[in-house]
Amino acid sequence: MSDTPASVLADDIQKTKDQITQLGRQIFRISSSYAELSPEQLREFGDLLPTHKLMANEAVIYAQMAEFYKASVAYIELLHSINEKVVESAGIARPSHKGWKP
Repeated sequence: MSDTPASVLADDIQKTKDQITQLGRQIFRISSSYAELSPEQLREFGDLLPTHKLMANEAVIYAQMAEFYKASVAYIELLHSINEKVVESAGIARPSHKGWKP
C-alpha cells in the first residue's frame, strides 16, 4: 500500500468512518440496554452521583453535555466535508438523480 499523503489521508478517513460505525453500533446497544432497565434499576443511577465520572460536576452537567454533543456533531460534519472534497478530488461526480441528499 502506498504511503503518499493522499493515500494516508484516505486511509485515515476510512479508519475514522469505521470507528464511527462501531461507535454507532455501541450507541444502539446502550440504547437497547437502557430501554430494558426496570424502574428499580433506573433509580440505581442516583447511587452513582457521588462516584461516577458520568455524573461529575452536577452543577454544570447539562451545559457540559450540550457542549460535548454540539462538538461531536461538528466533528462529524467536518469529516463529511473532508470526505466529500477527497471524493471530488478523485474525480467522482456527485449524483444528480432525485432523492439523493448530502
